[in-house]
Amino acid sequence: MNRWIHLTTCAALVACGGSRNAPETDPGSSAADAFYEYSASIPGYQPGSTLRVTGSLTMIGDSLFVQPGSGCSIYRRNESAIAATSPESATVNCAGASLSFDGRNLKSGRWFATVQVPKQRNVCVQYEPRDPARSPRCLRFRPETYYVREQRSGGVQIKRIS
Repeated sequence: MNRWIHLTTCAALVACGGSRNAPETDPGSSAADAFYEYSASIPGYQPGSTLRVTGSLTMIGDSLFVQPGSGCSIYRRNESAIAATSPESATVNCAGASLSFDGRNLKSGRWFATVQVPKQRNVCVQYEPRDPARSPRCLRFRPETYYVREQRSGGVQIKRIS
């Protein structure tokens, strides 16, 4: 029953935003019943786009609770607005990117995304007239842009709010 009261209090504080004027503390230290906000700017799949992600984390005892921001969801079979995860980890999915949190060390929060990276190559647009005695030779090239998929990752900013 006591754990249910903590969970309900946690949900209410997270929904209301908690105390925004609390001084920032070290998210790497383990503090029981602590509330955090997280944010990240993640490159989008389309070149030049950026995904801005926000949400909140709550540590109650040794349990990590995650409330993802709009457009994001917790990676679980049983999704809910606030989901308890093991103290080892929590994963949030947001529009093709994922954020990973470790309840034992919140500083290690990371995002992972697949992005399209533009590359250029020269392609032949005009060959010399065909001579059966020789292999064709290119007379004129033009640059061509193509895209390759690459993995990117970075840190998640975590700020203690109470």
